[in-house]
Amino acid sequence: MKNILYIVLIISLIGSVDAVPVGTITIEKEAEGAGDTLFDFTSTIGPFKLPAGAVATTTDRIEGDYVFTEALPTGWHLASISCTGGNYTVDGNSVTIHLQGGDHITCRFTNEKIVPMPEYPGALIPFIAALASLGGAAFLAKRK
Repeated sequence: MKNILYIVLIISLIGSVDAVPVGTITIEKEAEGAGDTLFDFTSTIGPFKLPAGAVATTTDRIEGDYVFTEALPTGWHLASISCTGGNYTVDGNSVTIHLQGGDHITCRFTNEKIVPMPEYPGALIPFIAALASLGGAAFLAKRK
C-alpha cells in the first residue's frame, strides 16, 4: 500500500507542475546586392549562417537573455539592427534579446556594401583639398 501511495504522490506532483513559459526568436537578414554572400552569426544558441533575404526562427525558448552577433564579411557594414515584439538591447553588431514567455521577437540585421573610394591621380588630391578649404562649389560659382 505504501508503494502505491508514493506513486500516486509522484504522479500528483508531476501533474501539478506548471508549464515553463516559452517564446520565439526570429532573425532576418537583409542585404541588397549580396548575391551568394553568406553572413555569419554567433549566438548563445549556437553559430549559423544566413544569405540575404533569409530568416532563421527558433521556437520554444525559455525566458532569458539571448545574444546574436553578426561577423561582418569584407566589403560590408552593418547599417542597422531593428527589432519588434519585445524587449531588446542593441550594442554595435550585436543584439541581446530579453525573452519573456509568450514573446515572439523578430530582429532584422540590415547590411550595406561599402563603396570603395575612387582612385584619383596624385596631383588631383591636393587640388580637391585646396578647393574644399576655399569653400568648394561656392568658390567655383564666384569664379564664373
